[in-house]
Amino acid sequence: MVEIAKGSRKVILTKWMLIIFSLGTLGYFILLGMRGVAPPDSFFMNFVLGLGAIGGAFTVGNIFEHRANADKAKAQAEVEKAKAQKS
Repeated sequence: MVEIAKGSRKVILTKWMLIIFSLGTLGYFILLGMRGVAPPDSFFMNFVLGLGAIGGAFTVGNIFEHRANADKAKAQAEVEKAKAQKS
């Protein structure tokens, strides 16, 4: 089993919380759209939906960052493999 450092557990839980909160916000909008109802115009609802949007943007940014890091690591491994084959 993979050992996860204590600090990174909090990061993983935070990311999952952001993903779940963002999906919940998106689901809320979908349900409102299916019923043909506009979102309520209260401060609290706007605050919560704003947090959902921030969480969604953060989650998408993390997805792009992890994909870029994975591609970078893959390219580095291929370069090292090619160097090993030459020698």
